Amino acid sequence: MKALIIGKNIMFKQIVKKVFKENDSLSFEENIEMALENENLLQYDFIGACIDYKNREGDIGDEGDLLELFSYVKEINKENLFFIVSNKYSANLEKKVLKYEKAEYTSRLDIPDIVEMRLEKLLEYHKNRVLVVKDIVYDLDNNTVNKGGKNLELTKNQMVILQIFMENPNKIVPREYIIDRIWDCDIEKTNTLNVEICRLRKKLGEGKTYFVNVKGIGYKFYENQKVV
Repeated sequence: MKALIIGKNIMFKQIVKKVFKENDSLSFEENIEMALENENLLQYDFIGACIDYKNREGDIGDEGDLLELFSYVKEINKENLFFIVSNKYSANLEKKVLKYEKAEYTSRLDIPDIVEMRLEKLLEYHKNRVLVVKDIVYDLDNNTVNKGGKNLELTKNQMVILQIFMENPNKIVPREYIIDRIWDCDIEKTNTLNVEICRLRKKLGEGKTYFVNVKGIGYKFYENQKVV
């Protein structure tokens, strides 16, 4: 994969270098203006940008200019992946970024683990369109969940939660990461999340064989072993 990273934030660059493979080609530009002057702009498979609202030296340019860059690239390459991370929530930016099918936005630059997981999710999402864990089959293209040959009726939030766990089997997933994926805000949603997890457990039927509460951290979704 050929990727272009826009921004000066050192932590974001470190996350990108960690997530991408050794055979991936990474290029870096400090701001949007320099990215637009990059003669290979239309050849990248992935464009990521870090908007640092709190550090003027880390400013990459206007939000509108970044969105115009994305729009220009998408007209030529509809398969391009977009990823934007910032340290302040922008409803306008989120709305316009997520209108693209293959794009991801998070304002949780302050939590590197969340940025890393969301970046991995964007890259993996378009490699594997069907997730399978035990007898659960999640068809991402058709947005359907099948368990043991029977279709499950899940709410939008429950679908997102299940997808997160199926993308991370046998791994501890922080509550903050799940909340960020669904609501992407600082509002306290822990109780709401607990209720959604409880309802999802019931719909799966054998919930205790899948979800395990990791006290003080989040949940773990077991793929190959029964937990009681």
